[in-house]
Amino acid sequence: RMFVLPGSVWTLRQSVLAPEAFPVLDSVAAVLTAEPNTSAEVSGFAHDRLVPADNTRLSQRRAEAVRNYIIARGIPVGRITAVGRGSQVLIVSDTTEAARTANRRVEIRVTRNP
Repeated sequence: RMFVLPGSVWTLRQSVLAPEAFPVLDSVAAVLTAEPNTSAEVSGFAHDRLVPADNTRLSQRRAEAVRNYIIARGIPVGRITAVGRGSQVLIVSDTTEAARTANRRVEIRVTRNP
């Protein structure tokens, strides 16, 4: 299962979650609570307009903000990881502001543990 927080929930160059993100994150926490044999990987992504190292740091901070929110909902630390992927995987070409917003996202993959 995959959940996506769109770029619109992030202020440009910030890692503070907007309230619009909470319903999605609450859904992720509910799934992880209901299915204790699952874990989640939170991947942060950025557009490619910053220096690559800065993109990676920013996307890591965003992924960690999401991870911390879910942990605060009672999910054990060991069941959720956060990875900043920077601009490694653009979903659209970064030629417009709308495209940059689309690329500035966090994906949460919930998987069953072996």
